[in-house]
Amino acid sequence: MNQSQIQTNHKSIKKDPGENSNKLSSGSIVATKFRLIDKVGQGSFGMIYKTENMETGEIFATKFEKREENSNGSVSLCKILRVNDNINLIGFPQIVFYGRDEQYNYFMQTYLGYNLEQLLKRCNYKFSIQTVLRIGIILMERIKMLHSKNLIHRDLKPDNMCIGYDDIDQIYLIDFGLAKYYRNSQGDHIPQNERRGMIGTARYASLTAHLGKEQSRKDDIESLGYVLVYLAKGRLPWMNLNTSTKSEKYQKIKEFKQQITLEKLCEGLPKCFLNLFIYARGLDFQGEPEYSFLRDQFQKQYQIEVQSSQNHVPLDFEWERLPELKKRKQRVIANLLKQKLEKQTEVKPELDIKKSYDEKPEQRGSSFLNVPVYENEQQQLSPEKNKQSRRCSQNISSMGTSQINNYHYQSQKENFRKFAFEKREQSYFSIEKKEQTQKNFLKQTSTKAERQQALQDIDNDYRDFDDLDQLADEETNIAIFNITPHLSRRKFQ
Repeated sequence: MNQSQIQTNHKSIKKDPGENSNKLSSGSIVATKFRLIDKVGQGSFGMIYKTENMETGEIFATKFEKREENSNGSVSLCKILRVNDNINLIGFPQIVFYGRDEQYNYFMQTYLGYNLEQLLKRCNYKFSIQTVLRIGIILMERIKMLHSKNLIHRDLKPDNMCIGYDDIDQIYLIDFGLAKYYRNSQGDHIPQNERRGMIGTARYASLTAHLGKEQSRKDDIESLGYVLVYLAKGRLPWMNLNTSTKSEKYQKIKEFKQQITLEKLCEGLPKCFLNLFIYARGLDFQGEPEYSFLRDQFQKQYQIEVQSSQNHVPLDFEWERLPELKKRKQRVIANLLKQKLEKQTEVKPELDIKKSYDEKPEQRGSSFLNVPVYENEQQQLSPEKNKQSRRCSQNISSMGTSQINNYHYQSQKENFRKFAFEKREQSYFSIEKKEQTQKNFLKQTSTKAERQQALQDIDNDYRDFDDLDQLADEETNIAIFNITPHLSRRKFQ
């Protein structure tokens, strides 16, 4: 999202009477028109409140960061603005308002639904393999987009992956508090420096992060692998370790990741999980991951799982069957159908106009042949009527025969056997001669065999005129007549 389109404010956060002015709470008013409803999250980063726009009724999520903890301004805000420099970026929350006061930096963004950790818990701590493969495909696209903004996340975990509040089949990547630029505006990659501590969540952190080294894009890919294994199995080997301190816990997790083989880690899972870890650990520090290759690995396996399922159709995410979310999805579908019906109602007058147009072909333009059809095959034309018919039959678009779309030769074969073509400077035969030719033709073709032979002879005489495009290029006039009266070029004895 363009930063110039985002509202900003620097007014203080007001409290209702009786509230402690040093703390945020439900009911607090932000920027005179936003009211905090409930606290939905809290951590070392700050607090997140469900927020209502009192003027429009819209619901947002507001993240607050204490300024004394971040004296240089909201770093995570700057990063999320960097991610949202495109309007309506799919899979990332959109910033709608941001500001600061004496105590906090804050910003308001899209209000989302449950995160994947919460959904896993409500689904008995295990997703189906189809669901996990779909999650992997979606999140690979999210990471690719984040990396295209020159940022690495460095804290990928189920808690930082949320579904939409209404669009429950969409997955959003959130929380960029630990994100870092791996490349500057000139395109130079950061150097591989040693660090003192680990950055990220130990359970899903890459082995490089545990070793205290600088992270890059490859580490986000490895972290994603740990997340997907956790979602598929419901646990990781280094969970629930008996430790007394955080440093001891980090050390044991690091040793576990160093000692366990990737084959053991991915045991019981499709091979695309193992391939992801092998690829991530083998990538150079500054190397760019082949996102499409990794995504296709999961996509192919997903197709295999669908084909092997009982009904051979893709299944919903597990959480879409939860009563609360199922009801929300049905409401969204109903709204979409309502909008579709309203849209069809709006364009109904246009459909009526088109129907009226189709019912009156005589009012159309000249982009098609106007072919006369006679009820009586042997009907004779007077000279005046014959000229009128000839002018009518010459009604063809000057754009060439490729525009002739409304004439189907097959449907007219009983009345018309062949078109007769004559150049402009060539005069037509007289009506009297045509009448005599018709009598001779009927006389000479009294039997079926003789009639078929006569028609074959006519084909041979007129085969040079089969190429309509060539005739159009030569700017010839087309005259269409009933096959019976127009056979005067051949004389029968």
